[in-house]
Amino acid sequence: GYNEMVLIRAQTLHPNDATAQNQYILENAILDQSLFWSWGAREERRQYSIMRKNADHNRDYAKAVLGVIVANHVISAINAVRITAIRNRESRIKVGFDFDRRYKALVFNTEVRF
Repeated sequence: GYNEMVLIRAQTLHPNDATAQNQYILENAILDQSLFWSWGAREERRQYSIMRKNADHNRDYAKAVLGVIVANHVISAINAVRITAIRNRESRIKVGFDFDRRYKALVFNTEVRF
């Protein structure tokens, strides 16, 4: 994991200098074995696996909920404009294109009257 990344980075930064590589590794690697990851029992591995699956599931669920909330707001805004247009006959929605001669560009126009 981390120490392997440090080794690869040392080799990348100092490709032909073993002394500089060793110095980089000593400065950046985790060498204290009390900090190494270790599993006490098979049950701990199983618990960790369950926690990882739950975290992944919750992340996916949060993305889905956020998507539904955004879609709900967009649909509600469209519906509000539609209902307002029905209730007030003077209200209308116009969509059109125009050509701006000064900038020589096609312009997209929208107009909503309430």
